[in-house]
Amino acid sequence: MASREFSIEPPVVKGPVHKGWLLKEGDDLRAALGMGGWKNRFFVLYYMEERKEFVLMYYKQEDNFERTEPQGTITLAGGSVAQAAKSTKGFFEFVVTTSKGKTYLMRSKTS
Repeated sequence: MASREFSIEPPVVKGPVHKGWLLKEGDDLRAALGMGGWKNRFFVLYYMEERKEFVLMYYKQEDNFERTEPQGTITLAGGSVAQAAKSTKGFFEFVVTTSKGKTYLMRSKTS
């Protein structure tokens, strides 16, 4: 699968563009040592009209996510998404790379 680049100026979209559960490899010591560290997170893709860019926000829970501070935010403008070189059986794994070079390894049940 080819890498997909994110446009700096996408079409105007109001509210969440897409949302759902993904597994994200954690940044903790266990992940760094190759001992797992996968965390189940509820992701919401937003278009931030004032910044003219897509951002991916993730939460620990789906309930009331609109009124909860996200666990984290991934800015997609200038970044890319590519299928991981190696995937765990039963999962679709992909890598999100930001314009600043930070990478996030994620898993879903389907592509």
